[in-house]
Amino acid sequence: MKYGKVVLSFILVFGFFPLFSYSQEGIKKDAGTLHFKLDVEGKYDDNVFLESDNEKDDFINIATPHIQYILPFGFKARHLLQLFYKAEIGTFSDYTDQNYVNHDASINLNLKFPSGSIKVSNLYRDTSSRADTEFSERIDRIEDKGDITLSTELNRLKFEGSVSYFTRDYDESEYSNLEYDETVGGFTVYYTPPPWEKTDLLLEYAHSEIDYESDSSRDGEYDQVMVGVRGEIASKTTGIIKCGYQDRNYDLASEEDFQSGVAEIGLLWDISDDTKLKLTCERKAVESTYMSNNFYKANRFYTQFNQKFLGRFTFVSSLSYENNKYPEETTVGSETKKREDDIYTVGVGLEYAFKEWWKAKVGYEYKNRDSNLDSEDYNRNLASITCSFLF
Repeated sequence: MKYGKVVLSFILVFGFFPLFSYSQEGIKKDAGTLHFKLDVEGKYDDNVFLESDNEKDDFINIATPHIQYILPFGFKARHLLQLFYKAEIGTFSDYTDQNYVNHDASINLNLKFPSGSIKVSNLYRDTSSRADTEFSERIDRIEDKGDITLSTELNRLKFEGSVSYFTRDYDESEYSNLEYDETVGGFTVYYTPPPWEKTDLLLEYAHSEIDYESDSSRDGEYDQVMVGVRGEIASKTTGIIKCGYQDRNYDLASEEDFQSGVAEIGLLWDISDDTKLKLTCERKAVESTYMSNNFYKANRFYTQFNQKFLGRFTFVSSLSYENNKYPEETTVGSETKKREDDIYTVGVGLEYAFKEWWKAKVGYEYKNRDSNLDSEDYNRNLASITCSFLF
């Protein structure tokens, strides 16, 4: 029966939605432009609960409508307002108690002036996504992140001052001890050396306050200094490279602190008009939800290769590796040790553009978490087919 449901959903996708018409420029109004997008995905997951053994598989249908509103305004339309919303609606064939609806909403305001700019943004998420978390279950939570950045330029110097705020709240009271707020303030100074026109050197400083709502013993703060370069790093390669040091201290003296190097790399290599290579790396401390650990040390690497061919096809492949080290010894069953995970993910996909407004993609992803705690190991295979429609 579940196979029949998936087949029926694909028939609806390929047979019904092409009746819609689309203008690539969106729906234009005097007061801005509206863009609509709908992603419809059928997915097979062979380890729904990310278990180390006795894995459970299922088929999931996912519908993701998007809407974006863009409004240039002011003198010569130099200011810009962007509003965005999407809902991700997941329906499981067998494990219907795993059905979910995630919401993302954001606002971005960019005000440009002769001597500088002001950028304001906010992202609100009502989600149960397990991506970038330590959860193997779907845990409902609300996350909100806001940023304000003021910048000004003087000849070859550019100065940016920023304040950001992040909060996380859980729907279930059993996770209330993990709810926290983080406020970060800092500045970045950019300098363009005379031989260069598209490349900046940078110096960055940030101070953060971490406040747990119901567990003050987890409160902490950190200071971070980084130096680096951004812009045109090499021929046909743009991005940012920066590294530095973070001094992260928690209020409870008996808990481990993080004093270590940090780094961030994000590069895009335009090999040709049809061939792109993306590379990101980072080393940082992440607030932990695992037992008594305040944080874990994350070292992450990700690369993605895109190749267009035969006019309408795009081949996409990706590879990521993540090493997470936890500072505190924990006991799970008969094992007592400091947890360490190695996470490998490989993905491939092939996209075909039927029309400017209609694209289809087939994809496969393999993920393996290899932990020194046997209970935290798992393997997962995902196979999917997705159709995207622009209105």
